Amino acid sequence: MPHTTREKTKLINRVRRIRGQIEAVERMLEDEKSCADVLQVIAGARGAINGLMSEMIEDHILLHVAAGDLAQKDRDDAAAELVDVVRAYLKCKNAVTDQKTIGSPHHGLAGFSPSTHP
Repeated sequence: MPHTTREKTKLINRVRRIRGQIEAVERMLEDEKSCADVLQVIAGARGAINGLMSEMIEDHILLHVAAGDLAQKDRDDAAAELVDVVRAYLKCKNAVTDQKTIGSPHHGLAGFSPSTHP
């Protein structure tokens, strides 16, 4: 975790902005806004979450892996934690790209054609 009040406040503010973006998606869906507009806000929220993840990874490395005053066992434990988190994050992030090609029989859009879809 961040070890200064300034860093904690900065991260909490990021989370609040992300919450606002997610709440905006909910409102847009309730108001039946266009798919393109909703997708744009979702993409922005995803970017914000990626930025938060990046900052947390950087803090973890600097504070728990690379800090010169840490015992080797503490460094090893922190590195192992980070590896597990990054693996889980990349697995989740790549889940969409690992799916079958759009339009294949194994994907939910088999037979889909943009010209026949309103």
